[in-house]
Amino acid sequence: MDLSAIVLGAGRIGVSIAYALSKYLKVKRVGIVSNKKEELEKAKRIVGKGLETFEIDVMSKKVIDVVKDYDVVVGALPGSIGTRSFEVCIQAHKNLVDVSDLDYVEYKKFGKLAKKKGISFIPEAGFSPGLSNLLVGYEYSNVDRVEEVCIKAGTLPKKGEKVFPVTWCFSDLVTSQRIKPTIVKNYKKINLNPFSGYTKEKLPELGEVESFYIENLSTLPMTINPRNMSYRVLRPLGFRFFFEYLDSYGFLEDKEAEIDGNKINLFKLVEKVLTFKEVDNYTVLFIDFKGRKGKRTYVSKWQAMSFSKKREKFNSMQKIVSASTSLFVKILVDGYTKPGINLTETLGREENIKTLKTIFKKSGIKIRRSALS
Repeated sequence: MDLSAIVLGAGRIGVSIAYALSKYLKVKRVGIVSNKKEELEKAKRIVGKGLETFEIDVMSKKVIDVVKDYDVVVGALPGSIGTRSFEVCIQAHKNLVDVSDLDYVEYKKFGKLAKKKGISFIPEAGFSPGLSNLLVGYEYSNVDRVEEVCIKAGTLPKKGEKVFPVTWCFSDLVTSQRIKPTIVKNYKKINLNPFSGYTKEKLPELGEVESFYIENLSTLPMTINPRNMSYRVLRPLGFRFFFEYLDSYGFLEDKEAEIDGNKINLFKLVEKVLTFKEVDNYTVLFIDFKGRKGKRTYVSKWQAMSFSKKREKFNSMQKIVSASTSLFVKILVDGYTKPGINLTETLGREENIKTLKTIFKKSGIKIRRSALS
């Protein structure tokens, strides 16, 4: 593809995106930015010698001059500084595909500025939200009204293994479990306590898992106006109680404790222990959609599964995020966006679904849709 793209952030997700852009989209020039030399060296080993690296601080003015030399920018910064990708693209006058998790208020603010500049932003362009929103948006385009949507997603070990694969930022994982989830019931938003709706269920190939509500509906309730909607996260058996015990003993507080005269950061200790063991891992997505088209009931289901063996180049989450982000880059380049903010659920066109299937096939990710009526 005669295109140049640069990734802001060389963490787990940023490097996997750079790799996917190079391998699956065949982007002509791919660059990556980080202020950590070791991250850039690792990125070059993984992606290849053709990767262009820039050892600069994304908060500096230098990054603006760097991105001006590329056609598209991909933001893969931590949520705490995620707004920086938007600020840089506004100043550099560049289109952006971003995977950071920000509040909708931020998207609205940057969307107005982008519209004035005539540039396009696609926020939340990862796995979920991102891929999940795109698929729900596709189904939404086929109905007059949405009756019910249930999204389930998570990362899991092989059947029978009593471990939890930490495939993304550990601190973000902890934060997500503490936020009160929201569901939609009879068109009204209802706030619940963390771990509400806890249950056990059996999944094909993966066996029995835990399931509970989590805050991840994003902009979907506002966009598609569903009668009922929920988002459940899937975790290995025992996760909830393990998390609650760690939390109650202070192991999930990012502060030091003195033990036998030694100061130890308990949070970092737990993170090190949980991320040390590499295991085969799956990242899965299930969507149940029900709507009305005239007098007819419309029912469909989506299933997506990414798998990675332990010690593979990328884990299952990295694979499905980078493939999804590559899709959104292709959507932007193909001209399916407009100036301003483009929510991923508004991009669920038939042509984009076909592109999605092509990219996922190349990256070894399974995805299947079944329509029941």
